[in-house]
Amino acid sequence: MQSLQPQAGGAYRNVGEALIRMVQNEGIFRPVRGMSVVVAGAGPAHAAYFATYEKIKESLVLKTPSHYNHLAYGKYLT
Repeated sequence: MQSLQPQAGGAYRNVGEALIRMVQNEGIFRPVRGMSVVVAGAGPAHAAYFATYEKIKESLVLKTPSHYNHLAYGKYLT
């Protein structure tokens, strides 16, 4: 877990100062460097998760009586 509390001899006081210094020293595009790789990996992963969720939900709805369908949708009814 990260702590956003600075150390006594730390180089930055907060996240905003670190971001500003990074842009000043290394250029405007430095903070987003590598983002395309993350998006390229996360896109298919989320698509696979959603497709799996929908397929399991569909199979639960078709195989269970209608009053149990709320379980497939993740709802709790009292």
